[in-house]
Amino acid sequence: MIAIEAEVRKSIRHGRGLYAMQDIPKDTVVYFFNPDIDDTMLLNDASDENRHFGYACRTRPKTLSICGDMARFWNFPNPDEAANCVESDIMLFGEPIVVATNGIMAGEELLICPLTDLLYESKVRNL
Repeated sequence: MIAIEAEVRKSIRHGRGLYAMQDIPKDTVVYFFNPDIDDTMLLNDASDENRHFGYACRTRPKTLSICGDMARFWNFPNPDEAANCVESDIMLFGEPIVVATNGIMAGEELLICPLTDLLYESKVRNL
């Protein structure tokens, strides 16, 4: 569940992306898995669409977490860019929370670290 004010807009990276609507200080919680909004299923049972909009977390490698809100439009950075959002050491509902790695300016696209998704390689290969 996205924990900051954000909106979905067109992205130069991949279709649509998630953008900050306010300045976000470093270490601010940006996302956490919330079982009231997000869903899970066995990775082997997931459709291509579920895999596209979900992620396989390192703490639950056989499970696909499916974002129930706008987090499904989060993009990875380009290979030459750094992510501005990464997993922290803090766990909630069995997954690490995601925090801002540095200050994120209002209007900036939120970019999630590829290490947050065990499906990263297959996703970028299919772009």
